[in-house]
Amino acid sequence: MATVKESMKVSWKESGYKKTLSKEELAVFKTLNRDKKDDVVLAWINGTPVNLLNEDALKSVNNNTLEIDLNTQKNIEHLEKLGFASPSMSTITAFNRLNIGATTNTLLNAAGAFTTDRHKQLQSIFYNTQQSQMFLLSAQNDELIKQNERVIEQNEEIINLLQQIANK
Repeated sequence: MATVKESMKVSWKESGYKKTLSKEELAVFKTLNRDKKDDVVLAWINGTPVNLLNEDALKSVNNNTLEIDLNTQKNIEHLEKLGFASPSMSTITAFNRLNIGATTNTLLNAAGAFTTDRHKQLQSIFYNTQQSQMFLLSAQNDELIKQNERVIEQNEEIINLLQQIANK
């Protein structure tokens, strides 16, 4: 279920979407339940509008896409704050599945740094440093993933060109 804030984002865009619809499409749109409406508007926002006059297209709209897409957007913003420049889908998927809450760990480690016990302070500093290094390594690995994806695309283009040359 989407949060109130996420639902508000979709509802603000809904009026713009309704203006693009024909009378028949608007009538169909009005018959949809709230979840379906949100999914249809979100698909329109993402550049993949749904044909409301096609029943199969309406059935293919997934009720969970709104929640997943908005969570992904939040996680992308969070990853960018951690040093990831436009994270790859594999990094976003891993981040979603692991449900990493870096802010909680940082808060607890900072609280541990204010103790009078030297051992606990050093341990807290070590955990903060280790966490920063982990995100740095993850960002570097993410860049390698993106480079590999580009190399694979280039290789596919080369193969296609070689096939075209061979066919001539």
